[in-house]
Amino acid sequence: MSTDLKIKPQGNAQNERTIKNVNLESYNCEPVLAEDNMTPVGARYQISGTAILDAEDWADIEAALSGNSTRLEYAKMISPTNASSLLIDLSRQESDIGGPFIKITATQVVGSEVALVRFDISDQRSLCANQPVVSHVWTQTMAVDQVGRLTRTINGQMRVSRASQTTNVELAATNSWNNRRPWADLYRAAILPALPAYGWRRESQQFAYDITSTVLTYQVIDKQYLHDLPDGVRVGDMEFSYERTAQDAGIGTCQVVVELEGDQNLYGRANGFGNRYLVKAAVALSKARINASYRSILVTRMRVTERQILSGFSIRFELEAQTFPASASASAAIVPLAFMVGQFFTVVRTTSRTISPYGSFVPVTIGDLSTNASYYMLPHWLESATADTKLNGMTCDGKTLDMPVADLVTITGANTYGDVQVIVTANAEGVPEMNDQFDGKYESSSVQKSNDGDGYTQVVAHTVSLANVHAKSNISRLSVMYTQGADVVIQTRKPEVRVRERLEVCQANKAPARVMRPMPSGAILMHEDWNVTFGKFDAQGQRMFTGVYEREVMMYDAGLTSSNGFYAITSGPLVSARGWKAPQDVVVAPLSPLGTDASQVTTASIFVPFTDAAFVNANYGVPQQAYAT
Repeated sequence: MSTDLKIKPQGNAQNERTIKNVNLESYNCEPVLAEDNMTPVGARYQISGTAILDAEDWADIEAALSGNSTRLEYAKMISPTNASSLLIDLSRQESDIGGPFIKITATQVVGSEVALVRFDISDQRSLCANQPVVSHVWTQTMAVDQVGRLTRTINGQMRVSRASQTTNVELAATNSWNNRRPWADLYRAAILPALPAYGWRRESQQFAYDITSTVLTYQVIDKQYLHDLPDGVRVGDMEFSYERTAQDAGIGTCQVVVELEGDQNLYGRANGFGNRYLVKAAVALSKARINASYRSILVTRMRVTERQILSGFSIRFELEAQTFPASASASAAIVPLAFMVGQFFTVVRTTSRTISPYGSFVPVTIGDLSTNASYYMLPHWLESATADTKLNGMTCDGKTLDMPVADLVTITGANTYGDVQVIVTANAEGVPEMNDQFDGKYESSSVQKSNDGDGYTQVVAHTVSLANVHAKSNISRLSVMYTQGADVVIQTRKPEVRVRERLEVCQANKAPARVMRPMPSGAILMHEDWNVTFGKFDAQGQRMFTGVYEREVMMYDAGLTSSNGFYAITSGPLVSARGWKAPQDVVVAPLSPLGTDASQVTTASIFVPFTDAAFVNANYGVPQQAYAT
């Protein structure tokens, strides 16, 4: 068979060459199988032939090929009997190995200007045209531990075609991965499986280029757990302990410990930031064991430890609380042991359970939250994501360019996290069932009296109040020396009145408010002291707060006819002098019976008239329902 072979050496400056009168000696095409050795993914070509060329044509072809490492843009051979049929049709755009490649040997015919040329053309291309991914295979291993929990390990390998000439470096997606540069690492997100169901967590992901940078090998390990983790949390667990003793009169002591490690980027959240967001998640999880609405409890201890601060986001959250055996209504429905121990809950995730295979998007520059980036790997034949092929890409001017190095390329993006949601599924089991299990020894009869609906009483145990009024008339008496005659009485200055008030309030589990009457009209505050102390916890977790409040005010005579109890003396030896008396002829206690929460009650001062309707039969104390006994 004799025909013409048209070849174009690689390079924009190279033109097509034609080798005429080619004798096609052999044509070999064999299938290329995927790594499973049974799925055909392409074909491998080996074509050989000979031709007679004159010296000038041979020199031209030899010069064109030697400068391009015998790599061709295409090789085409037209059938001698059918001009529309190609016996050979290999092009770089369809090659899996960057070919086609040609090998030429020539032998000069003795005594002539012609040479006998032998050529061998080799190439490999995909079974499907324009297929960027040549193959993708994997193995799966399922391990079952002693409690039936599964661990899935996936080892995979994906091969891409080297033929693609596009400049698109967009990351491939599961349903959009054509028309990409032949960089295998662009396909991570497209090939990794999702987590199977609720509770599964991705333990690790590992990726590697082979020496050609067209093969990506990976390993993924997924593990099954009982619960999901909240959005933004990647590693975590919690434990709960409950203790109830006779010494504490049946009061239960609960302790929750939550350890969480968050995504590498928890920056810039609207409803939480870094470890603060993890604390929010820990509090939500703790409610699954310490009453979900935080009712009927007293938090006695909380500790937050920020761990590995220089490495990432990680906390240890500890919460202790005391709980009553019964609710505020004396119902036995929420006895802590029967109600909260083993209570089932679910963690709601609104975003993917699978972390991005390229890692979290983190700020490129610390402190700059406007640009977050992750990273992927460059192939061996590039200097950078934007530079053309270098040393292994057959560039002839490599000496003037930088040597390619193993580098990473940034991918801009952002992490998305949903709100923390922990839903507790109420358990119908209550005290009767639990008491049966304990043969009648599990009781819930110790109920705090007069509690305020949040578990611990805050009643006022006792109050002591004192009002002291000291009036100074500033009148001096001068006695005469003779035995008969009146003394000389003079007023050196107008009278003044000092009022001292002292209030002591003892209240359970709450610092008492400073409840005093307003100062008398026109009085000036001289000084005021507030002192609050608290005692130790008792066996049930109660403690008493004692508040002592003192103040001193002064009133001055303005010289008016009658003002604030000051008046002008109109008869007797002190005519024209000034005097003072209680404005309503009564002094009442400094504590108001109208309230025990306000810091200042808006009623009359201690000089209120005894006939005031608000104070008649009020006993000048705290409301009756607030007494401890």
